[in-house]
Amino acid sequence: MDKHELRQLGRRIVLELEPGQKLEISRKLSENLKVFLTSLNSKTDIITNNLLGGFLPLSDELDWQLLLKDTSWQPCIPSLDDNGSMEFYKISWKLLSKAFAQVKWAGKFPMVKPEVIIVPGLMFDKQGGRLGRGMGCFDKYLALNKALKIGVCSEEQITEKLTLESHDVLMDVVITDQNIYRRGL
Repeated sequence: MDKHELRQLGRRIVLELEPGQKLEISRKLSENLKVFLTSLNSKTDIITNNLLGGFLPLSDELDWQLLLKDTSWQPCIPSLDDNGSMEFYKISWKLLSKAFAQVKWAGKFPMVKPEVIIVPGLMFDKQGGRLGRGMGCFDKYLALNKALKIGVCSEEQITEKLTLESHDVLMDVVITDQNIYRRGL
């Protein structure tokens, strides 16, 4: 399959889920993510802050944050400037909802550099390859900023091997509702 077909497949996998199925898969994904984040050690994993970069899930994405609101992690959300450059802004878990999806965060909340970033994708492979929406916003940001990169998706969105391009940034970890795939950790 080419990238276009894989993107369609990735969207379809989530969009065709019944609401109850999507909620259960999201809950299991969030549980695995919480277990992994809890296992991080600030001394060995070089995590000096509890800033967690993330994203507001679209209709074709799972809700990764369901079980994280009671943790010490502080959510940070990306926003694009007029040039398409992405920066993260520290907000509260209350504001991390679809109601605030189109807010321009710049100037309203502190700009931060999270050391852990939850990265969306339509398809991933077990080696950390990621197929996003094709705009390159996360790849550009991740190439310029050091962070632990965690891709999140359903197990059905894992493919054997993605064909990557030179600008594609590999994830350090890919977490699904069923597995945690680590690359070099």
